[in-house]
Amino acid sequence: MLVTVVIRHQSDPEGIARHLEAHQAYLAELDQRRKLVAADPFTSRGGGSLILDVRDEAEAGHLLAREPYAVAGVATHELFAWEPKRGELARRQPLAGKVAIVTGASSGIGEAVAAALAQSGATLALAGRRRERLESLALRIREGGGSATPFALDLTEEQSPQGLVEQVVRDHGRLDVVVNSAGIMLLSPVAEATGSDWRRMIELNLLSLMELSRAALPPLRKTQGHIVNIASLAGRIANPSASGYAASKFGVVGFSESLRREVYADGIRVTVIEPGVVATELGEHIENVAMKEALRARLAHMEPLRAEDVARAVAYAVTQPPHVNVNELVIRPTGQER
Repeated sequence: MLVTVVIRHQSDPEGIARHLEAHQAYLAELDQRRKLVAADPFTSRGGGSLILDVRDEAEAGHLLAREPYAVAGVATHELFAWEPKRGELARRQPLAGKVAIVTGASSGIGEAVAAALAQSGATLALAGRRRERLESLALRIREGGGSATPFALDLTEEQSPQGLVEQVVRDHGRLDVVVNSAGIMLLSPVAEATGSDWRRMIELNLLSLMELSRAALPPLRKTQGHIVNIASLAGRIANPSASGYAASKFGVVGFSESLRREVYADGIRVTVIEPGVVATELGEHIENVAMKEALRARLAHMEPLRAEDVARAVAYAVTQPPHVNVNELVIRPTGQER
């Protein structure tokens, strides 16, 4: 959202002059935080105007409460809010004013997706287990002029998805996008697999995604929002030694299509993205030594996708016009045959 702020000086030229340096420092700070779009020259008698790029009017009010002329009582503010529908700013930040939850945001695809959505103007809720990484990502997003809040939690705990949605809506008053990216891959032949590994994958890759999607439906109906589920090519092609992982990702694909058909009439869009081999930490979770080495050998003989490649696909899907639902995207490295 843009706000135009008209600053009208009171009849105190000397008072204005005393606070000019503080006002200029204030503008420099807004510019550094990428909140200042434009500022016209100020005169000691008349005043001037600012254009700010903010999440909403409440953020504009918070920023303007620190404006030195107003703090000193030598000027008044008049604010006009509007949202650009055309032009370069609208193209640069198509998600301005929207709120997104991204799970698995502490690394890999989730981290890259969060950064991409922040660049498009979204306010981010970053969900994951590793607090330090989430806080570091939130800081990087804020330093780039964005808005992000870390939520360190275990999504497999029964109340976590519902609690996360409720907190985000309390904080921001809305929810527009949910990206379910949290996941784990534990490869092993069936004869060597353990029930605990299968349960970990089903609970995180599938059940927590289903729970968060369900919890998000009420606020998403209000905003005609979007759910993006990160599946895998393993949700289309079941390879040997990936039975449990494939079962979880086939489940994500099936759930996503069923959900889409349930909520399309509400204006909610659902997208499932199925990447091939991606260079992330996912393979480091594998405890089967032979499977871990096989994956490393495979990566050595091709240029895998990067997390940012998948993030661009997510950003593409969620920035389409409301009448366009990108239902499914399959992304392979050029060097991957199947």
